[in-house]
Amino acid sequence: MDQLWAIKQNVDSFPATIFFVNYNPLAIFRFTLYRCPYSLFLVPIIVAGYLGSLLVIGGIYACGVHYWNRPTGFGDLIFFIAFVLPLLAWIIVRAVQVICSIRRYNGRWKTSR
Repeated sequence: MDQLWAIKQNVDSFPATIFFVNYNPLAIFRFTLYRCPYSLFLVPIIVAGYLGSLLVIGGIYACGVHYWNRPTGFGDLIFFIAFVLPLLAWIIVRAVQVICSIRRYNGRWKTSR
């Protein structure tokens, strides 16, 4: 049984033509994406959005604290811990799943040869 090759995907972020001519000044933003056919995504879009909201809210809070010279309190810490704990739990669970998947993938070649 042979290993599968990486999946190649050419991505054109800004497909455009000017006056029906195949000239795209934004072609410098094209890239090629290579994906492993065996791996899974580490962060789905919902978790990525949650992480993004944490970063935005944390940044707004930090700017507010700096701008108004407001001391931070225990309630602020509880608020951010409530945001961070689900993310840490997701990262830990997902990391264990990815490690198990890598071990399964590497182990199947040792037994088949």
